[in-house]
Amino acid sequence: MARSPWRTGLWTALLVVAMGAFWLTFAPTVAGGRSAYVIVAGASMEPTLRRGDLVIARSAESYQVGDIVTYQHPTVGPVIHRILEADNGTYTLQGDANDWTDSYHPAPGEILGKAWIHLPRVGSLLTWLRLPPVMGLLALVISFLVVSMVWPSRDSAPAKGPPGRVDTWLSGWAESASSLQFIVFLLGLMALLGFLLALPAWSRPLSRAADRVYPYAHSGAFQYSGRVPSEVFGDSVLRTGQPTYLKLTRRLSLAFDYSFTSDSPSSITGTTSLAVEVSDINGWTRRLVLQEPQPFEGATARASGILNLGVISGYLEALEERTGVTRPYYTVSVQPVVQVEGVVAGLPLTTTFEPELKFMIDDLQLQLAPQDPALGEGDPLAPRKDAAVETTVPAPNRLTILGVSPTVRAARWISGVLLLLGVGGLGLLTWIYLRSVRRDPLVAIQLKYGAQLVAMRPQAFEIGGATVDVASLDDLARVAEKHGRLIHWVAKEAAYDFFVPTGETLYAFRLAVPEAPVPTVEAIAPTSEQAGKPVSTDDHREPGA
Repeated sequence: MARSPWRTGLWTALLVVAMGAFWLTFAPTVAGGRSAYVIVAGASMEPTLRRGDLVIARSAESYQVGDIVTYQHPTVGPVIHRILEADNGTYTLQGDANDWTDSYHPAPGEILGKAWIHLPRVGSLLTWLRLPPVMGLLALVISFLVVSMVWPSRDSAPAKGPPGRVDTWLSGWAESASSLQFIVFLLGLMALLGFLLALPAWSRPLSRAADRVYPYAHSGAFQYSGRVPSEVFGDSVLRTGQPTYLKLTRRLSLAFDYSFTSDSPSSITGTTSLAVEVSDINGWTRRLVLQEPQPFEGATARASGILNLGVISGYLEALEERTGVTRPYYTVSVQPVVQVEGVVAGLPLTTTFEPELKFMIDDLQLQLAPQDPALGEGDPLAPRKDAAVETTVPAPNRLTILGVSPTVRAARWISGVLLLLGVGGLGLLTWIYLRSVRRDPLVAIQLKYGAQLVAMRPQAFEIGGATVDVASLDDLARVAEKHGRLIHWVAKEAAYDFFVPTGETLYAFRLAVPEAPVPTVEAIAPTSEQAGKPVSTDDHREPGA
């Protein structure tokens, strides 16, 4: 049964768009989509999630405490747990059935997505389908279905019989019908894509508040020196990094050189101070101020002072004498404090830099303390702290579609162009079609039935046997399809006659049209061999012959 090229083209476009929308919605992350498919393999999330459930997770711009998310563990693989805390750019997660939190704290970039769709037991079914015997059976069934679809059937063989007298002037209409169907499909596809793109493009603002970061850095350098016998050290000056023997050196000159750096324009002022703190592991402390806060201006400053090691030793001797507790060593911390105020990239800045240089002191010497592994591999004599001034600035808002991120403004233009071309083209095509149909209803019939129609000259056939009038041209088309025949038609002065000869019966339908145009003789003239040879009612051809 023939279908209207309009309906076929639009339905095809709708099907393509629906398939595309389905793919955009459920495309996996490995293919550039936003969906991660997770089969629950443990009991850590019971009773919320059980073993064998399938969870579809969707990536999001941010995740909140309480969300069930899937993250990529570096050794275990995908893990699906609930967020308990979010701090310092990482997340703390825990399974609902666990009494402990996860030892690994993923960063936002390691989160695959938030639980979106929960399908109980579907994961077990997918696991079963992935078994080699089951996959082999499925492949065999699919192959059989494909072969059966393309294998020609006996019923589809063309009917035998002498060819009827047909004119070739309608062959162009068959091509026009399929061309029209493609054009309608293309225009409908553009209109639907434009509409789907317009929904998010016009529901989101053109701009958004974006974080703008202007980095800067505090850095410094600790120095200390003292007088020592040259016959012991080979030099009369104790230099930074060397141990200080209490019997040889009683006073140390301490200094801290500060520097502020930024790639953005900056103006800095502040104060520097220097203190020394001696402490014990049990919490006892004594503090010595070596420099009171001194103002500075510019990107560099210096804090310095003289540390009397005899005073430190006196504190420790008094502590041990009064308490009766002795220690193998105590801690001496040099603590500069840099208070900074100013402007970076036109933004106000107020911050503090408080590095610390630790020594160990006992009865004989003062030496640098071992580096704390938790502080990394930085040089304790050259501390550094990176920071940034943050502000929000308007930035173009964007859409994300399979890894492509056009701006909202560009998406609006694209959707507008697609809607204009699609809707405008369909409207223009509809106007042309309706105008043509009003002038000649045969146009719609030719576009609908295409190559099933065969134009005949009135003198080229003779009616024999019984004639059955059908109620509509669609009914006549069903008769032609049932008997494997073509639909013959003849133009008269006020009507079009359509008929299907089937042996002893002639099925006919007349379309009355006032002032119906009659094709010219040149347009439907038979060939020299066909001239004068009438076509009987048992003449038939297969559609498309």
